[in-house]
Amino acid sequence: PIGKQNFLLCYQKAREQALSSSNIKGGWKASGLWPVSIAKPLLSRLLLENSNKGKRNAPNAADSLKTPLSIKSWPSEASQVAWTTPRKSKDLKAQVLHFSQLESDMPTKRLLFRKITKGFDEKDSLLAKAQLQIQALETQLEAARPKRRRKVETSPNSRFADIKAIQHAQEKANVAENNKEDGEESEISENEKNCIVVQVD
Repeated sequence: PIGKQNFLLCYQKAREQALSSSNIKGGWKASGLWPVSIAKPLLSRLLLENSNKGKRNAPNAADSLKTPLSIKSWPSEASQVAWTTPRKSKDLKAQVLHFSQLESDMPTKRLLFRKITKGFDEKDSLLAKAQLQIQALETQLEAARPKRRRKVETSPNSRFADIKAIQHAQEKANVAENNKEDGEESEISENEKNCIVVQVD
């Protein structure tokens, strides 16, 4: 059961990270399936005839560092800045500083606040998962703890303990466990030869 629980947790994490709407849409778009683009698979660098052209047509580093304002396809009416979801407090501080330097724009504010809310939601989900894992580990630890034991007092004249003495010790152990008066386990001494230790189920 523990292995199945771990598998389901790992499978859920992988599904949440990989099977997102943006990844699915990006895969369809990159493959040219939707929107339909026959040229994309034919111009792929994985083809043998295009493998040598990939190095020549590699994008420059300056093109990859362009801001959203310099990208023509960015919808400026939606927001002045392409906000990203803040993962750390440092990212949030940088975005707030950038936001304070911009002009008053309601779409930009809404987008920033949506990203901040998304970041907090992700943190809350991670915290909830961690709490569930802690509870599962505490349950496993409680199940793995040894059960309470109690010494059976025997008569000095008898060599072995009789049934009545064993039952009496079990009753004492059950009463102590129900009342939770004795929180420490009884230590078993190897040198004590005049007693027998029984386990209470």
